[in-house]
Amino acid sequence: MSGPHIYGQSTQVIDVESLTTGDFVFDSLNAAFNKEWNDTTKIKLLNEISWHLTPIDVDKSIVFADSAIKLSEKSDWKIGKADALNNKGEALRNKGSFDEALKQHKLALEIFLELSDSKGEAKTESNIGIIYFNLSDFSQSFKHFDNALDIYQILKNQDGILNVYGYIGVVFSNFKQHEKAIEYFEKALQIAEKMNNNSKIATQFNNLGLTFVEMKEYSKAITYYEKALNEFKKINEEFNYSITLGNIGIPYMELKNYSMARKSFEESLAMAVKLGDQYGVAHQYGNIGELYLKMEGDYYLKVNEGHETDYLNEAIRYLKLSINEFNSLGAIEDQKDYLIILSDAYALNGNYKSS
Repeated sequence: MSGPHIYGQSTQVIDVESLTTGDFVFDSLNAAFNKEWNDTTKIKLLNEISWHLTPIDVDKSIVFADSAIKLSEKSDWKIGKADALNNKGEALRNKGSFDEALKQHKLALEIFLELSDSKGEAKTESNIGIIYFNLSDFSQSFKHFDNALDIYQILKNQDGILNVYGYIGVVFSNFKQHEKAIEYFEKALQIAEKMNNNSKIATQFNNLGLTFVEMKEYSKAITYYEKALNEFKKINEEFNYSITLGNIGIPYMELKNYSMARKSFEESLAMAVKLGDQYGVAHQYGNIGELYLKMEGDYYLKVNEGHETDYLNEAIRYLKLSINEFNSLGAIEDQKDYLIILSDAYALNGNYKSS
């Protein structure tokens, strides 16, 4: 099983707020930048544009962050520079350039420490924790998340505490310490519910769903994914709604509810196409391919249907579409699971050379 997928951040956490940006927001910020304002205001706008562009176009986000860095250095405005470095780090992280992203965040942290800016320090510690998680250095990841949590608790910053609880839950989940992961996701969920923040409520429902999939408790996973879908629907969060549709197909597939799995994957694929989400398209092609392969191997399905459908060739077709899509994105790591599944499909088809 290739597993449920969350992208943008290479963790289970969906950064919902950074993904709700539309063209209207960017156009408004871009238009505002043309006004005759002082350097500090221009730097703030450059940073705002960079931040909003991160989930849309990482390369443009980096260009705006670099402009903010240069103008901040010219104006000797250190906070503006630190914010820009963090923005650049987040864009680089989304691009998969983790070492360079870490460098930017560490430079930002130095500035926030120098300025005794606790809020900036906590945010940056959290960013560094995410990068170390991406780099599979989990001890460093824990260390920086703990640093961030300590600061947020001193500041009584509930939003920051919520986010870090979620991140720590992800690390525990990666260690297969599922009970601890659930404990932290539920802590985050409680805060999100008190804040009445639909986005973050949905995020934690999704994280709980992912964890129950890993525990092979598929019915519980479906329950939490359905809750996440309801929350995302309330706030018209199409991007993450699409991802969660893909996620919920996994437990349906494992429970052999193939019709619901196919419906979920196909709806997710259609939304990904509509949103221009190439990663989503690639993953749903792969999920559909894996589904057809499982259907091919299901003896009872063959007996009941008389095996009229050529599931195996459909599996190969969709898996090849997925791999080609990942190739076009340069996402070599993401295609590995589907390459293995394609190899299994070729072997089942008697094409041992291709496998």
